[in-house]
Amino acid sequence: MAGAGKTTIASHFIDAACKRGERCMVFLLEESAEEVCRNVLSVGLDLKTHADAGLLPFRGCAASLYGLEMHLARMHRTCGSSSLQWWRSTRFRLSRP
Repeated sequence: MAGAGKTTIASHFIDAACKRGERCMVFLLEESAEEVCRNVLSVGLDLKTHADAGLLPFRGCAASLYGLEMHLARMHRTCGSSSLQWWRSTRFRLSRP
């Protein structure tokens, strides 16, 4: 669902964590790190500063490259048991039974 504010809301959590000195990692499935940083700057969030300080690495790959399980496995391998912030692609729709 494009335009719902998923990235903006997630960016507020990430910004707050980085301001506390906590490290975060962002997995991008559709946009580049530059696009995300530029877009959220329009609502007053400067994620590039956190990235430049080493608190916020971005990891990205095309959403269509793997299935959902492989994306989640890559995230788990990268972060271990750390908390994950997943920027959901609008292409991933999890259906409820």
